[in-house]
Amino acid sequence: MEKEQELKNEKEIRAKKEEELTGLEQARAIVVRESYKHADKIRRMQDSLSWRLTSPLRFIRRCLIDSLRKNKKEIPFDPQIYLELNPDLKKVFGTDLEAAEQHYLSHGKNEGRPSNFDDAPPPHLRTYSEWVKRYDDSEKAPIEEFVKRCRELPKKPLLSVIMPVFEPKERYLRKAIESVINQVYDNWELCIADDASLKPYVQTVLDEYTRKDTRIKTTLRKTNGHISECSNSALAMATGDFVALFDHDDELRPHSLLRVAEKINEFPDVRFLYTDEDKIDAKGRRFDPYFKPDWNPDLLLSQNYICHLSCFERNLIEEVGGFRKGFEGSQDWDLILRVTERIKPSQIVHLAEILYHWRSSKNSTAKSVDKKDYVRDAARKTLQSALERGKLSASLELASNKCNYWRIRYKTPKKPPLVSILIPTRDRVDLLRQCIDSLFEKTKYKNFEIIILDNESSDPGTVTYLAKLSEKENVRVISIPGTFNYSHINNEGVKHAKGEIITLLNNDIEIKEQDWLSEMVSHAIRPEIGCVGCKLLYSNGNIQHGGVVLGLGGVAGHAFKHFPSNHSGY
Repeated sequence: MEKEQELKNEKEIRAKKEEELTGLEQARAIVVRESYKHADKIRRMQDSLSWRLTSPLRFIRRCLIDSLRKNKKEIPFDPQIYLELNPDLKKVFGTDLEAAEQHYLSHGKNEGRPSNFDDAPPPHLRTYSEWVKRYDDSEKAPIEEFVKRCRELPKKPLLSVIMPVFEPKERYLRKAIESVINQVYDNWELCIADDASLKPYVQTVLDEYTRKDTRIKTTLRKTNGHISECSNSALAMATGDFVALFDHDDELRPHSLLRVAEKINEFPDVRFLYTDEDKIDAKGRRFDPYFKPDWNPDLLLSQNYICHLSCFERNLIEEVGGFRKGFEGSQDWDLILRVTERIKPSQIVHLAEILYHWRSSKNSTAKSVDKKDYVRDAARKTLQSALERGKLSASLELASNKCNYWRIRYKTPKKPPLVSILIPTRDRVDLLRQCIDSLFEKTKYKNFEIIILDNESSDPGTVTYLAKLSEKENVRVISIPGTFNYSHINNEGVKHAKGEIITLLNNDIEIKEQDWLSEMVSHAIRPEIGCVGCKLLYSNGNIQHGGVVLGLGGVAGHAFKHFPSNHSGY
């Protein structure tokens, strides 16, 4: 009874601490987010012409006025707050405030930051505008360099840019067309189909540019057929080797088509190519970049991550029959899915550069999917069609109404495979008991065995608990002596596993979702899948990681670390 009461008290204390920590983490997140916003505003202000013009006045103020003011008192350092903001250091120093202050003085206030700052970029990289200045080389490259590269291309394929048009604002239509005319790469044709626009300036603008440049072709549809039919009308005029999709109010970078042509030269077998993108507002300011992953068919069944700029081998589009009527709102997504199903992954190239500016306006899907309700219905139809073509045993559900993200739930077979769950452990019976209890209580998938890999536990309570566990029918305890080595222990454990699927589980994991193992197994049994991971949460509910990303920290790092658990992701 005393032990049960102690355990209950301990859980209550832990829950209270976690609640306090959650509040602290949320406060930190707000501070970080707001600081990023203010930093961006300051940088925009400092880049403005008015800021530069008033620079002499600020210099005079600093020299003549600020120097006369009394120095403001510095905010005193509080070691208690320092430890509260640094949970890892608090574990080390405990209540030794003198040692904490010494650590602060010796490491400086930029060291020992709160844990959720570990992966935050340094201040000068916290805004996209700053990233563009520092790392978007094409912003700084002289146009002559692109011209020289264009001349040196061994092969200059004809690129057909198709643009369906329906009553865009005149200034945006002009900007879109001029962004094509201003391309460094000159072997292109712009195929414009107007979908029976009623505003007279549309035909006036199209006629003007057709006379200006012979590479521009136009057709005026007599009746409005919506985006798919209009796109097919533009596609019918295309004669190029590759076709690039372009919206009537967006913009290309001056070197966009050059980079596409260079990639076609670099990868002779390429049949489909896509680039990264960002958005521009009414004033032409760039924001919200999308640095896309390389070819990812699972992500493509969740969202149209490819979007802009998409370039297809023209013969490939003709093979699948072009755009499909009835899929308006997701017509590009539907086309991309049908095209990529026919080709090899090696024939798909991701050009990892921002080469497309997507116009964000009040009624644009660039701003919100909610602006066009039919988009969601078209997305469901698009994905359902893809599941049927692939004969996939899966169901479809909307994961995010706001973002139009979808979830494919693959089904497990009627005879589910045996899963061997390997759990390395040493002492810490409190953690292990929580892990095992949650496994049995919250796992809907029943065909599993648990293999406890005991690495020289000596705590009497742990030894007793392991002995009781081994009495269960689907639990085995295997002794793995020697220095703790996670890889070695698991490798030894696999030798004892009877399952078709191996699950590696730490002893400090607590199961939260009943479908966790069913979901992982449903992916693991797919022939093209070799390894499956899942989203892990800290005890305060924030994300520990939603996957591992190569490159972070020099080798690999945790994706979305310390984000809220319900965050929609990148």
